[in-house]
Amino acid sequence: MTKPQTQYIEIDGRLPDDEGMGLALVGYGHFTFMQVRAHAVRGLDLHLERLDRGTRELFGTGLDHDRVRHYVRHALRGTSGDASVRVQVVPSDPGVLLRGGSDEPRVMVMVRAPAEPDEAPQRLRSVEYERPLPHLKHLDTMGLIHQARLARQAGYDGALFTDRTGHVSEADLANVVFWEGEFGDLEFAEADGKEGTGKEGAFVWPDAPALPGVMRGMLRRGMERLGVPVHDRPVHRSELPRLGSAFLTNSLNDGQPVASVDGLPFTVHERARALLRACHEANNWQALNGD
Repeated sequence: MTKPQTQYIEIDGRLPDDEGMGLALVGYGHFTFMQVRAHAVRGLDLHLERLDRGTRELFGTGLDHDRVRHYVRHALRGTSGDASVRVQVVPSDPGVLLRGGSDEPRVMVMVRAPAEPDEAPQRLRSVEYERPLPHLKHLDTMGLIHQARLARQAGYDGALFTDRTGHVSEADLANVVFWEGEFGDLEFAEADGKEGTGKEGAFVWPDAPALPGVMRGMLRRGMERLGVPVHDRPVHRSELPRLGSAFLTNSLNDGQPVASVDGLPFTVHERARALLRACHEANNWQALNGD
């Protein structure tokens, strides 16, 4: 069968009825968003781990990886296997959750046309904002979308969040990673296992409460495999003038450049951008059928 070009939805492998859609609109749950190509996903294991971990915290029960793969394959049947897929975990019985119990949730799969990364450098506005339960990709997105809207109304492309102490955490719809220092003679390991050097600079992930994005997880894994220097440390808003380069990472982007923060210009280091792309591509495509 051919799916609509706009959006196709299934809940537990079936077209949703009124009850199913009603449960999906309760506003309690979490999700992951992935790009599928030829029925395979980079970082599929990280998406499945995210779904299981979030389900244990929000519903008191795990989410079987095979169940998720089955529902995604079912929603993609009759297609080329190229799509944007959102997997959302929603309650079966919200009343059980309100009474403090555990719920066996339902799995909603939404399929849309495949998407491509945005290469345009972004002008960000910093704002103090802390998401509730920031480690979860949950459905409470009103605050971050509102902050993104306010930033755009003010002439920026998006918002960069800081906590109440002024430390950078994340962007409105992305993680942020900085390049600190110079490149010099930086080398990094190729697939043959050569050691990297990297004495003059490194990538820096802000050490503050934020969503651990799947792309961030893939990049960290690629950095380890390729010997790319990387640190986790607090990054205060006052440090930004001395940090040379910054990039946004999310389900679509492995290194969207940051052009400026609050009008402070950043250098778009093409070599740093290429390093991020190499780290992303160090992650193999993983088939939805588990092979």
